[in-house]
Amino acid sequence: MAVPLSGAGRPLGGAHLVIPDGAELHVVAVLADALLALGTGAHRDSSSSVGRLDERRIIQASRRPAVTDCLFCRIVARQSPADIVYEDDAVLAFKDIYPKAPVHLLIVPKRHIASLMDARDDDANTLGRCVLAARRLAETTGYAEKGFRLGVNTGPEGGQAVYHVHFHFTAGRRPRSDA
Repeated sequence: MAVPLSGAGRPLGGAHLVIPDGAELHVVAVLADALLALGTGAHRDSSSSVGRLDERRIIQASRRPAVTDCLFCRIVARQSPADIVYEDDAVLAFKDIYPKAPVHLLIVPKRHIASLMDARDDDANTLGRCVLAARRLAETTGYAEKGFRLGVNTGPEGGQAVYHVHFHFTAGRRPRSDA
């Protein structure tokens, strides 16, 4: 499917983007008006701390689900079932349905953050709250003294399967080494 690219109702040189079947389009940044300013030189007079703007549009065609299709967002909203073991105003934790250890919990921020690479500076508190939830879960599951693992898979090569940041809390035995 070809989609005409435009900014603020203005066609941009007849440019088109081809979206592969089954993919969704996520616009990461659109700089149409900024590009007009770049073309006029107005940006040189700006005291903005943004610095030199990149003249390319950053567009990502991705197979990531839209937020409304996010399994973990549905669990947070109680639209999908889960065995919830911890909750506060920013964090939810529930049992993994495919456990890799005797105790395997998923800790998620309630606000959708697709991956660590999408996290912003103002997400630091929420992500820290996820880590503190892991400490509480270690205490309640009896693994605070024995030890546990806390990990985050990020991106396709990092093994991320659900694009909503989540921490894997595992305990009860050491994982098998691939080496």
